[in-house]
Amino acid sequence: APEDTFDNRVDNEFGYRVLAGYENCDGLGIRFRGLDYDGVAVVAGSTNGLNLSAYDLEVTKSFCLCDMHGVVSGGYRYGHIIGNEDGGIDVNYRGNGLTMGLMLDQPVTCNFGLYAWAQHSMLFGQDVDSGDQNNPLGWTEIQLGGTYQNCNGWFVRGGVEAQRHEGIADDDTSDYALFGYFLSAGTSY
Repeated sequence: APEDTFDNRVDNEFGYRVLAGYENCDGLGIRFRGLDYDGVAVVAGSTNGLNLSAYDLEVTKSFCLCDMHGVVSGGYRYGHIIGNEDGGIDVNYRGNGLTMGLMLDQPVTCNFGLYAWAQHSMLFGQDVDSGDQNNPLGWTEIQLGGTYQNCNGWFVRGGVEAQRHEGIADDDTSDYALFGYFLSAGTSY
């Protein structure tokens, strides 16, 4: 059975995600996304930490299905995960691999809509401290929420996000999961 390292008593920690890209008139584009998260939890008297960073370079393709707007994406991800307990590093995983995702935005009224995003990455790397090599890691991210967009292209999104990181250690017993809220803002022009 997977080892339970974290539970739902994680302190309210903020992470951030930065996204920049370009899309031409036929919907084909390229984008860069960066993620950084640093969280701490106290479980059974032990202080546990989880640091995540990921950098994606993706090709994107926009599409419309009736009035729903979508973006399918695929490309390269570099990921780094550090898990520690009481100040000692248990996991220091670095990996490279493929990532693919799907974003859907369904208008409900003139400016408001429903938003969904799912991304899955398959990384291959190693635990830097233990020297274990070629460990596959599955990294799944899902967001569900609402969006507001004005006529000038500015938008605000908010909702819930869940992440799961599977197979970090060589014996496939160290999995991490996160659940929280997200708020994002941006523009497209």
